[in-house]
Amino acid sequence: MKTIVALSSVIALSTVHTPAAAVVVNNGGFSPNTGTTATGWTDLEVGGGNVYYNPAEAAAPDDIAYLMASGSSSAPNFLGIYQNLSSSNASLTVSTYNSYTISFAAGFRSDAATGTAAMTVRLVDLGSDGLYQSSDAVLASYDFSRTAATTGTPVLTTENPTLTFSSPSINNIGLVFLNTTTGFTFQRTGMIDNVSATAVPEPSAAALAALAGLTLLARRRR
Repeated sequence: MKTIVALSSVIALSTVHTPAAAVVVNNGGFSPNTGTTATGWTDLEVGGGNVYYNPAEAAAPDDIAYLMASGSSSAPNFLGIYQNLSSSNASLTVSTYNSYTISFAAGFRSDAATGTAAMTVRLVDLGSDGLYQSSDAVLASYDFSRTAATTGTPVLTTENPTLTFSSPSINNIGLVFLNTTTGFTFQRTGMIDNVSATAVPEPSAAALAALAGLTLLARRRR
């Protein structure tokens, strides 16, 4: 009998868990947009550069986010876009979900000479006001760089980083994309499209769910 109960415990612990949850990313395809703003997203254009969604160049596709860093940009960490995930996902508490798999397509374009460009994706604590500031605590980040070409149709490839952080007590989780290219004298544009996210539960939360299932099993045996 003890062997059966022990075996049941193993089965319960290995099969009962808190499921991953889809996170609502509002307007992850950047449509609708006005050309300079997109529903659900807030632009960051302090220190030089521009954010836009309908490019002037015919080779570039519409309805994606263009983070255009100019050579005069002195604050690349303020050139980007962000969204308050908590505003659309009130049920996804930080105490339960501390890991997010972010999926998006990204690429770069240069207007003068081929070179390297960089971008970073962050989960940040937006604070009680839900607005991004450069001083906001970074919960987790993912940096990547690619060659920015000057000709041809821009190629966007998919990235799927998983961002994990400890679980502080915060009010709003922000998803931020920043063009962090530096050391150039011309425009290098980062491009983002098809943004989605999945929340992954903490191991402790999964263990509690498993324990609840095991308790229910024990009661049924009585």
